Amino acid sequence: MRKLLIFTLFLCSNLCAQDLVSLYEESGVTAPTFFDKSHYKSNEYSTFGITEIGIQKTSCFGHCPAFMLKIKTDGTVYYEGYGFVDKLGQHNGKLKRSQLENILAYINEIDFMDLQDVYSVDITDQPSVYTMVKTQSQQKIIKNYANTGPMTLWALEQLMTQLLNEVRWLD
Repeated sequence: MRKLLIFTLFLCSNLCAQDLVSLYEESGVTAPTFFDKSHYKSNEYSTFGITEIGIQKTSCFGHCPAFMLKIKTDGTVYYEGYGFVDKLGQHNGKLKRSQLENILAYINEIDFMDLQDVYSVDITDQPSVYTMVKTQSQQKIIKNYANTGPMTLWALEQLMTQLLNEVRWLD
């Protein structure tokens, strides 16, 4: 299942959402509804009430990338690289709304606010990933230690990390 998700994430960077829907239909699997944009007006941008998203990856005993990324739904990006990343230090950037649409829809689709607060296992020297979603009325941060959370959380972490490749850096 994880290999299918990795393959799907790879395809996301190379295909449009409609192409992914077609791939899902050909495989006989029902496409997640966040790929179906037919119910939106072409100029409508839905944030699903989300105002900010973020991810922080901590260091480990080895060479784990450690950074913090915060993205507001207006496209404002704040990033801080701590270690084993291409960009060290503090940086600011911008994303287009269109680059955020699918990830915001996915957060809504997986019912992020209903996921557990902590996923963990009793081992040491593994990284933690903190994933944050903020709305006007609440904020939720999930700790995923040693990648023990559900596959939907892992996929969200990958999508958020992939956004780093799409940021237009301002400094």
